[in-house]
Amino acid sequence: MYDVPHPLHILITPSVLDRYNTIFRFLLSVRKVQIELHHCWALQMRAKGAGHESAMMPFWKLRSHMSFLIDNFQYYVLVDVLESCFSNLMEKLGNVKDFEEIQQYHNRFLISVVSQCFLELWTVYHPLNEIMGICSSFCSLMNRINLPFSQRDVLQFDNLKQDFQLQTSLLLRVLSRVRSKQVSPHLAQLLLRIDYNKYFLSSCAGILGGTQVDTKK
Repeated sequence: MYDVPHPLHILITPSVLDRYNTIFRFLLSVRKVQIELHHCWALQMRAKGAGHESAMMPFWKLRSHMSFLIDNFQYYVLVDVLESCFSNLMEKLGNVKDFEEIQQYHNRFLISVVSQCFLELWTVYHPLNEIMGICSSFCSLMNRINLPFSQRDVLQFDNLKQDFQLQTSLLLRVLSRVRSKQVSPHLAQLLLRIDYNKYFLSSCAGILGGTQVDTKK
């Protein structure tokens, strides 16, 4: 555990450290998935150069949807949540008169970050965490897959695509319900970014993609 130097230990208590650990674990997990998906894009470009566009199209399409969701969510976390909350904290600290006020504003900052990242709202955090796990599994598949595709690879791809559709649709429906109960311009902006045309909310009906993987190529 991080050894907080004196006199910061008065402000950075063990419970505060736990919150920071929770926040940074989450940020790193989102970034890790984003990097994995970007690496898959590099693989996609190499396959495209080798003339495998038709065979790989279903995989590329799914990766594109995954990256779109993860990239926009990360932007929400970094800009709409962290940057906004930190700017607000700095503004408040510019007018403090005693330590109690510093502690109060700092605690509010942490509560706001945890809340707006949905880290303590299981109905949102669970599908989001599932989506990141699905994305990582897809990237693992892309790193080992070879042409021609085996039936096992095709089955795993189909399962991942279906799971991604369902979890994404669930996430957006839950976020829509949360938005209806809370006055949060940032949450509204997140929903607008990732589902501006209701595309993902319709994915359970099969809109994400009906392209079939061809095992003969």
